[in-house]
Amino acid sequence: MDQSALIRDITAAALARYGNFEKPDFHFVGPELKASPWRSILQQLEGLGAHITEDTDPNDDVSLNILIEKGAEALSLQLSLIGPYAALRRITSGRPIEAIAALNDSRTDLERRVMDIVSRGAKLLDRSTLLFPIKFNLSNMEPDETTIYNVLFTDGPSGL
Repeated sequence: MDQSALIRDITAAALARYGNFEKPDFHFVGPELKASPWRSILQQLEGLGAHITEDTDPNDDVSLNILIEKGAEALSLQLSLIGPYAALRRITSGRPIEAIAALNDSRTDLERRVMDIVSRGAKLLDRSTLLFPIKFNLSNMEPDETTIYNVLFTDGPSGL
């Protein structure tokens, strides 16, 4: 799927969840988190032998946020409550967070295994898609600075 088609799909899914982009309705977040739509992926991740920590803030996030640590490796995984979209990022010291969206982006066995598990149930988004601008009214962001990342995952900066 090309990026413009993907952006259209994401925009349609976001509009269906939020109602509109000027005065978005976030009431779906609590019930969606309780429904645990990503339960299958979480169970599979637990089988990796890594330390898995859930770090979702229901006041700011519209995604399930997972920290995956194994040895010196640390990955951030966000699973959107808007639709079947995910952001997988490598956390390294002294460097910006790096998005991992394709097999050729992965460097380690853990990254490849996480990608395999996640890609069976969600579309991993690349950096250019995550940073694609979209007009959306969030309390912690200026509408002109809002990106697909903010609409799908959280109202804070992406760190990319």
